[in-house]
Formats: sequence, structure tokens, C-alpha cells
Amino acid sequence: MKTATRSNIPAFMVMEALREANALSLAIDNGQQDVLHLSLGQPSARAPLRVLQKAADMALRDSLGYTDSRGLPELRARIAKHYHEQYGASVDADAIFVTVGSSAAYFLALLAAFDAGDRVAMVSPHYAASPNMMQALGIVPVIMPSTLHDNFQPTVAMLEALDEKPDGLVIASPSNPTGTVIDAGEFKRLHDYCVAHNIRIISDEIYHGVTYDPSFPPLLGESSLSFPPL
Repeated sequence: MKTATRSNIPAFMVMEALREANALSLAIDNGQQDVLHLSLGQPSARAPLRVLQKAADMALRDSLGYTDSRGLPELRARIAKHYHEQYGASVDADAIFVTVGSSAAYFLALLAAFDAGDRVAMVSPHYAASPNMMQALGIVPVIMPSTLHDNFQPTVAMLEALDEKPDGLVIASPSNPTGTVIDAGEFKRLHDYCVAHNIRIISDEIYHGVTYDPSFPPLLGESSLSFPPL
């Protein structure tokens, strides 16, 4: 039986490292030897007790069935309210989709926004799985090298230097793996440039708020930006 050509993509090396670490843990002293897992960005502590208790209470009390495929309406409404409170951004709750994990959200955004053959730009270093997911969908990743001088973040100058305008741009702030935060003014310049050139922005916001300085300004600054739904 043949396999799909879209499956011929590089392995996600983070998961390969995890597999090796798990095998090492089992091989040494029957798993009693400590192995420090530095490959995955996941917490070492358990979920808060009150969260576990709430989940247990709901499981025991409520009927567990299908929900709206976009997520619970009250949850989506609260997420929309959060974006207004935190960033001054106007986001319609009907444009919000709740997924199990960010990878599902990433695939959903790529499928909704781009066709096979479209080109999506991102800086390097970048989240290692991003190009893999794009290639699996027939999307062409356009890698833009970055340095500490650029704060390892995309700039308008990088986009202007490309041979042709991309169809999309991925922004992550704080970034995985560099941890850098994009300046609000630079984000505004990127936003305006992408709107003017019909470039769809995918903003990876999984690490928003994970900064050393709690007073760091919101990504969108003081202005209120409204992004068109996919």
C-alpha cells in the first residue's frame, strides 16, 4: 500500500529526544534513576488541587457528552472578554475556537487560512514543529534568519527583503525557543504592513504573560486592533 507524500516530513526532534529519555529512564535501575526532561516545555508540578476538584465534581455531576464543536459558548465568551480586558482587542466570541492542545489550533488555523502551495514566513530559530505541520498540509514554510540584533523576531525589513510577498506570517511572543518578546511598536508596524499587503498573521500566543516583568506592556500596546475572522 502506498503512503501519502505529505507524510514524508522530518521527525519532530523534540519528541524523538523525549522517546530516548524515556527509554534511558527505564533502562537505568528499572526506572528509579532520575532523568531531567529538558526536551518538552511542560510543567513539573501537578495541576492545582482546586482545578482537579472542579474537574472531578463536574465528571460526577454532569452528563459528559458532545459540546459545541467550537467549544463551550460561555468559555468562548470569557476568552473574548479576556482579550478585551488584557489587550484592548475586539474579538467576536463566534470567531473563537477552543481546541484540545495548541497543535490542533495550529492545524485548524493553517487549514482555514491557507491553501496548498501558499507560502508562510517565520523567523529562525522557531518552534521546531511549525515547518513540519505546514509541509504536511502542502504549505511552503519561508524561513527568515534572525539574530539577537532583531531580537529573534520578524521585522518589516525581513518581509520586504523576500523575493515575493508571503501569504502568511507566524509571530510568537514570547518566542519558542528564544523566549524573546516582540516590541509593541514593532508588532504594530508588522500588523499594518501585513494588512496593506494582504498577509495573514498567525499569532502564537501560548506563552503570553509568561514574562519576568509583570509590568511588560500587552502585545497590542494601548491601541485597539481588530483582526478579521478567518
